[in-house]
Amino acid sequence: RSIGVGGGRHPYGFRPNPVVYNTMIQSYANIGDASSAEAILDRMISLYSSSLQENLGSGAFRSVRPNTRTFNMVLNAWSKKGGAECGGRALSIWKRLNIIALEEERNGETYSRPDVITFNTVLAALAKSADVENRDGKEKIVGEAAAQ
Repeated sequence: RSIGVGGGRHPYGFRPNPVVYNTMIQSYANIGDASSAEAILDRMISLYSSSLQENLGSGAFRSVRPNTRTFNMVLNAWSKKGGAECGGRALSIWKRLNIIALEEERNGETYSRPDVITFNTVLAALAKSADVENRDGKEKIVGEAAAQ
């Protein structure tokens, strides 16, 4: 947990990378702790964003950029958890992924972008949440999936 929270260098010179973060996310997902899995995703996004702002893309944490698999693991954690909040959390994560994907597209990159797994997992989370208020969100996701 200290790597996920601190994000800095380990005392022995080790620097976390996406594989380490993805492993932690998967571990939290396996024990049903979707909130902690999402917190690690948030930390990755924060480290990556601050790295870009500080050093114009060559910052110390540029390599911590979350990828599609990272987002899908967190989405899956919420989908498996179920409950009233899982649909809303999944939509929030899906929106963040789309924002990052648009930024990357402008830069000619395709590191993080929604895929079939993303769409299916978000829809599963929405279905499990029994949140009838998110009908517009479900329709938008289905429309985007059909356009892919």
